[in-house]
Amino acid sequence: MSELRRYIEDLVEAYGVSGFEDDVRAVMKRELEPLVDEVTVDGMGNVIGRKDGAPGGPKLMLCAHMDEVGLLVSYVDDKGFIRFNTGVGWIDPRILLALDVIIHTRKGPVPGMIGTKAVHLCSKEEMESGVDIRNMFIDIGATSREEAESWGVRIGCPISFDAKVKTLKNPDLIVTRALDNRAGCAVILEVLRRLKGTKLEATIYGVGSTQEEVGMRGAPAAAFAIEPDAAVILDMPFPGGDTPGIEERDLPLKMGAGVLLEVCDHSGRTPAYGLIANPHLRNFIEDLAIEAGIKVQFGSFAGTGTTDGATIQMSRSGVPSAVMAVSGRYDHGPLVMASMTEMEQVTDLTVRVAKSFQNFKRPE
Repeated sequence: MSELRRYIEDLVEAYGVSGFEDDVRAVMKRELEPLVDEVTVDGMGNVIGRKDGAPGGPKLMLCAHMDEVGLLVSYVDDKGFIRFNTGVGWIDPRILLALDVIIHTRKGPVPGMIGTKAVHLCSKEEMESGVDIRNMFIDIGATSREEAESWGVRIGCPISFDAKVKTLKNPDLIVTRALDNRAGCAVILEVLRRLKGTKLEATIYGVGSTQEEVGMRGAPAAAFAIEPDAAVILDMPFPGGDTPGIEERDLPLKMGAGVLLEVCDHSGRTPAYGLIANPHLRNFIEDLAIEAGIKVQFGSFAGTGTTDGATIQMSRSGVPSAVMAVSGRYDHGPLVMASMTEMEQVTDLTVRVAKSFQNFKRPE
């Protein structure tokens, strides 16, 4: 097993719905400490590992969010069934039914499954319309509200999907929960592991950020403190267009077609909130990829979401920012698929960026 794969598996074993990233942060902190000169945690819960470069050298921020999409307990009924909402991340309710979940309480994890009225009892209209999230519930085996509460379940408890890492028949493909963005966190750890003992001109900051899935809230606090000369956001996988029902012209990204360099993105129906990747930084990264023989593909996204780069770029007097990723499948679902080879290529390219960053010229 590669070190990158080990990091991914360790990080996926930790649960961290947005705003509740403690367990993931503990793994990141533990793994960062032997690799860098200092590890700190800020008031937003971001974990920051600093590898010192030459005095007076440039500062490069590598950022990957630690949080995952999930659910929140919104009500416990008299019979002990749990109602929930999608308050922590952008989730398609259509994929929720019959999933295994874990409710995280102060007394420990409580397993359950998402249920609804049995198919035998549904009307024709109900069958044709599908199941509304208001008609779903979580069954934890409790017989009353009091019993559920005695197990620690109450309004506001975070809920995560319950799934483990598995490899498909194609050994290059990995499938697991929370790959977005434990994969990016794992890349940062592996980059810093490979750089251990290497003298660099640049100081490298490896940041595990919080609350990205609910508005990129943690990253700008870290960027403000670091005041980097540039930032590379590692957020993966991005949804690709290589599955049924998507025309290539609408999303010309494919798993296995190369490292994704994002050109622009925005969240919602207008371009008011998003990132146009700094072209100087993106070109710098592309040139390093060409030198290394690493294939790249480009992504231009409209209304499909954004990354921590949207808020990092506006820190202080501005931070040139770019996004590196891979194209995968089924992002923001209970199971996400991506290529280990491509994640290794992102790692290789990020190492090259760190080693050469003193040559990056900010726009003048």
